[in-house]
Amino acid sequence: MVSKIDHNYIKRLAYAFILREGITSIPVNSIRILKRRHYYLRPYDKIYELKATPEQIAYVYGDAFVYPTNYSPTPYGLGINMDCSLLECNYTIMHELAHIELGHVNKLMSASGILRAEQWAEDEVELFCLYVMCPDIVLLELGIKKADEIARICCVPYRKARLKEMYLKKISLLKNLRTPTEQLILQNFKEHLNRIS
Repeated sequence: MVSKIDHNYIKRLAYAFILREGITSIPVNSIRILKRRHYYLRPYDKIYELKATPEQIAYVYGDAFVYPTNYSPTPYGLGINMDCSLLECNYTIMHELAHIELGHVNKLMSASGILRAEQWAEDEVELFCLYVMCPDIVLLELGIKKADEIARICCVPYRKARLKEMYLKKISLLKNLRTPTEQLILQNFKEHLNRIS
């Protein structure tokens, strides 16, 4: 049995990712991060090795999957369903980047979470994505707590924004109690915050 996910640990990893990747504004462009890391991105209709149609691949792996390439300059590749919207595509790419970041990729991973043993990894990844794409400290600084605002400002699917809204209702962060990492993130986002507030 898998133990309960440590939200604070995942949040620390996500915030470290924000700082390391130089993310200074929302919405987060996961495609840009993918390109900067030089990972392969292959649309489902270009994946011939699986000997399946894009629809069959999507049925088995969801909208994306990540795999190790065993090639050092480009250690990972992503397969992606190009039939989903740009919004879904951006979120899905971040989802796969999170699998890499959290050390889940040691074999072909299913983004759809079909395999029961991988559900804990999917839960960790979803949490990581919401911390990166909708950083609590930034949303609270802007006074954003409702799903429709979160979806609009962060450019995430509404169902993900609803999860973030429910999470924000559970936590109580005081503006004057910030960790050093949160202070760094706010400093990096300062220009963006001034522009949109």
